[in-house]
Amino acid sequence: MNRLRSRIGRALACVFSLLAALSVTSFAQSGDERAVRAALVFNLTKYVEWPSEKTILVIGFLGNRETGEFLHKMLDGKTIESRAIRVMLFPSDDELQQCDLVYIAESQDRKIRAALDKLENRNIVSVGEADSFAQDGGMIGLVKTGEQIQMQVNLLAALRSGVKISPRLLKLALVVRSGASTDHVERKIVKRSDPEYPDLAKKLALHGTVKLKVQIAPDGSVHSVECLGGHPVLAESAAKAVKNWKYEVAARESTQFVDVDF
Repeated sequence: MNRLRSRIGRALACVFSLLAALSVTSFAQSGDERAVRAALVFNLTKYVEWPSEKTILVIGFLGNRETGEFLHKMLDGKTIESRAIRVMLFPSDDELQQCDLVYIAESQDRKIRAALDKLENRNIVSVGEADSFAQDGGMIGLVKTGEQIQMQVNLLAALRSGVKISPRLLKLALVVRSGASTDHVERKIVKRSDPEYPDLAKKLALHGTVKLKVQIAPDGSVHSVECLGGHPVLAESAAKAVKNWKYEVAARESTQFVDVDF
């Protein structure tokens, strides 16, 4: 048990270092999975673009009462980047409108689907702990993988809800697609060209990753490119290159997410 806690502690130290939020590691020193997830939820709020005037972040909770009470104990009343956190247990349908993030601690597909349906088309971050939460349409899954809690992000779900997630978080998380989505079939690239490294980027010594959402026509040509993250100077060059890529032919238009490194 001590060795297990030690391993979880080391994994947490790595996660929190990457998230630049070492102040919350005390939440998870016990090795309790609930504490790990609570700490991750706390940090997630830093990597979502909230309206500048928002001074209170409301986290709604649906699911297991014991987990909800633990989350309330860990996060309610905490402050992050000048915003106070309020945890609302079991919000009604009307109260959901006040929530900025909803944590869903359910294991049954039927209950998860019912909760996600209530959040559909709302500018609310959905977070869950079921293994297939993100693949089933949730926004961010905190999934136990071995002795670690892995973050899985469904970018399509975030885009549909109008939620903007920082590229810094995407670098840490595993990006997944909804299993039920027919427009996210992976298609092979049959022709590609590398982007040029802009002169201005050279002068400024800019490096990093540009994340793009690419719409691909049935004939394999790139219909449109949308930048989801990355420095604007690098993004322009990356988008220009990707627009000239060619994918394999498919029966219908599809969407893929592309990372371009500089």
